[in-house]
Amino acid sequence: MYFMAGVAVLMLGLAVLERDGKMLTYAAMVITLGSLAAWRTR
Repeated sequence: MYFMAGVAVLMLGLAVLERDGKMLTYAAMVITLGSLAAWRTR
């Protein structure tokens, strides 16, 4: 589940920003995966 969410965020960042490696993409991935982990531990 985490892998799929991370890949989805990276692909979305690649599609929107047109290049990988932008800090915004990685920040969005950290926020997404952190939120997913917090939601799953409830």
